Amino acid sequence: MIHCSQSFRWTGRYKPDSKCNSDACCCPDGVVTIKNGPGNELSISTGLSGPNMFGTCFFQKEGSINAVPHGDTLSTSVYGYKLTAKISSDSMTITYTNDQGSKCDGTLYKISEL
Repeated sequence: MIHCSQSFRWTGRYKPDSKCNSDACCCPDGVVTIKNGPGNELSISTGLSGPNMFGTCFFQKEGSINAVPHGDTLSTSVYGYKLTAKISSDSMTITYTNDQGSKCDGTLYKISEL
């Protein structure tokens, strides 16, 4: 079971780095907002840019997913691809990997609390 203090570590507004290749991957576009969701879930919302698995681009102003963190990691699916994220011990950065390969990986940097 996730304790409130563990999920609270994740909440905030984050700015993505430019490592994720939006020519090949669905990447965060703009600020990523992570809020406490229902139950133990986190609600993660951001704009997305890049091609989806059907080869067409999704340019969304706002999309959101819910995911349950397990301590300092969480795993979820975005457009059919597995996304794994890990938050730093100081809660200031989140690194994420995607099963499409390193071209779709990146880091989120906390810019503010909620």
